[in-house]
Amino acid sequence: MIQARRIGRKAGIAILIALAVVLILGIGIVWLGHDDAPAAFDAAMEKAKRGDLDGEFDVALMYEHGDGVEQNPAEAAKWYRRAADQGDAASQNNLGTLYETGVGVEQSRAEAVNWYRRAAAQGHGNALCNLGRAYEHGEGAPQDSAEAVRLYRRAAEQGLPRGQLYLGLMYDAGTGVPQDAAEAAKWYRRAADQGDPQAQNALGYLYDSGRGVKQSDTDAFSWYRLAAEQGYANAQNNLGLMYENGQGVRQDDVEAVKWYRLAAAQGVATSLFRLGVQYYSGGGAGHDPIAANALLGLAAAAGETRAQAYLDQGAKLTAPADIEKAARLRAEMSRPGNLLDALDRYEDTGQRGDGG
Repeated sequence: MIQARRIGRKAGIAILIALAVVLILGIGIVWLGHDDAPAAFDAAMEKAKRGDLDGEFDVALMYEHGDGVEQNPAEAAKWYRRAADQGDAASQNNLGTLYETGVGVEQSRAEAVNWYRRAAAQGHGNALCNLGRAYEHGEGAPQDSAEAVRLYRRAAEQGLPRGQLYLGLMYDAGTGVPQDAAEAAKWYRRAADQGDPQAQNALGYLYDSGRGVKQSDTDAFSWYRLAAEQGYANAQNNLGLMYENGQGVRQDDVEAVKWYRLAAAQGVATSLFRLGVQYYSGGGAGHDPIAANALLGLAAAAGETRAQAYLDQGAKLTAPADIEKAARLRAEMSRPGNLLDALDRYEDTGQRGDGG
């Protein structure tokens, strides 16, 4: 995870950094530019040239994300390194992330771990998580699930949602610790209460299945919705299933289709399948064998085996014109980021098929 800013910094671009939006799981930030960004960059550079840690960090961050200056990852790495060499934990973490991803430097997981380790030794929460991930997956460090748990726990006990989520996942799976769904629920809840969407979805699933908590469709629905409204794809799929099955909420195929569409647009194979079934059955999407065939084809290509069974049976088209339309729609929807636009254009043109 890229560290956007250290707590309590006195740099003059505090307003700029406050506009950073931390992404799901904290794997980066998005910069929201503003009119004062170039002036803020110039001020930060003046400080950086004097060897000021805050200035070096801010210049690096702005080069990395192209805020106030042309984006230049190599320059970002240079300035992070200057601050990191002086012991700045946030810069050490961010430099590690650049090495992990190969942005601005030659990719090296071992070098990433080197910098994560330095930052983690200072108790830097995101570096603890990044180092833990390296140990969990054996990337740049020896695979060691118990060490990953130890690092996640340190981050979690700082109150970092990412650390709490990761620790919950380890307890949930029984990786590096004895499996304990109740303990997983405890850590998921702490992260979920801070708005972490993956933790909200995971906690919803525990309520859905009754693992580690008392089974409750109502609570499962509530947690899924919180995560889904933040755009978390798996939660959108799960919320669609709740609406389709009437679990924890009144049954509503139209609402189910709404959430399946959002998850399918993010590539969730189950949602592609369920959306295809809705078009096939005439549920919340209305009966349309062509759209059904196209969506089920995408789902099957994504590994959803149930979709292929539908295609081999009732969802198989026979009319050459319909087969051609479905193939064309499937090709358009398969373009990155184009699924919903392609589906909407198809429906707007009134091309719905009858499957004949």
